[in-house]
This record gives sequence, structure tokens and C-alpha cells, in this order.
Amino acid sequence: MSQIGGNENDKSNKNRLPTAFWIPKRYWAIWWVSLVAGMVIGSGVYYLGSYVLERTTMNIGLALLCWIIGGFVSILGGLCFAELGASMPVAGGQTVYLSRAYSPVVGFINGFNLFLINGSGSTAALAIAGASAFAGVIGVGGWTVKLMAIALIIIFTITNLFGVKGSSYFQNFTMIFRLLPLALIIIFGLLMGKEPRI
Repeated sequence: MSQIGGNENDKSNKNRLPTAFWIPKRYWAIWWVSLVAGMVIGSGVYYLGSYVLERTTMNIGLALLCWIIGGFVSILGGLCFAELGASMPVAGGQTVYLSRAYSPVVGFINGFNLFLINGSGSTAALAIAGASAFAGVIGVGGWTVKLMAIALIIIFTITNLFGVKGSSYFQNFTMIFRLLPLALIIIFGLLMGKEPRI
């Protein structure tokens, strides 16, 4: 029965896997922080604020509490994946973790689900969200938004084909532009925002 932690076979597994599956150590710190932040802080954070306020009957304090709890849970998830990644430094993510913890069948089902349903669905949803944001600025809609979403997916796919180094630089660049407006929203919201009277 295989164990989740590292074992004696890790070095032999590394020798059997192609070099492209291994991320150089010099990229680990910034790359992983950027990757986890990019997974957690997506386009949805700019659209979910109104829904959270609606569900909390426009109560600013309760809405902030929901965001704090959600952020804490996300940090716990990130720490769990960080621990798993440190104990098993191979590519594959949760597919590898599930394969070693339970069975290769479970890992295969998870990978198939990510490829066919979960991953592709979330990618399409995020592409539509990003294209809709651009569409609101330039004043287009309908099929134009869908074509823009397809173009975004193609651009990001091509960027990742250039390898770990190039895609990590792009990931770090986009993370800054996602965190900057979010920080401004939080700062100006706390300093200048007023709770509406209902």
C-alpha cells in the first residue's frame, strides 16, 4: 500500500519521468505563491461581491465576515496542497495525491473529470467573465463576447506552451494586475464606503 509522504522510490520515480514534469527549484517560491493566488483570486471575486451583499441583506459587516471566513478556508486549502506538494514534488497535483492516497482509479477519474467537466467548464466560465468585462468597456455583446472568450483561451494556452519559465512570468504579471484593483477596492471601500439605509 502506497503512502502519501515521500519515500525511497521518489528518486527512482524522478528518473523515470520526463524532465518537463519537474519544476526547477529556483521558480518554486514565487511561482507557487502566484499559482495559488491565481487559483483563489480569480475573475469571480469582482462579480461575487454584489451577490454576497444581496445574501446578507446589504449588511457590510456580515458581508466582510463571509469574505474573511472564505479567505481563511482558502488559506487552509492552500496550506494542505503546499504540504502535499512538499512531500510529493511531482507534477499532477490532486490526481497524484488521490492516486497514492486511495487508488490509481480514483486519480484517473479525477483527472478525467478535470479534463472533461470541471477544468474545461471553469475555464470557459472564467473566459466568458473576462470577455464580458472587456465587452462592458468597449460596448459589444452577443457572439463578440464568445469570440473574445475563445481568443482568451487560445492566448493563455499558447502562453503555457512556451514552458514553465515563460508561463510563470506571465502568471506573476497577471497576478499583480488582479491584486492591485482588489486592494484598491478594499481600501477605498473601507475608507469611503457608506452602508445604505434600508
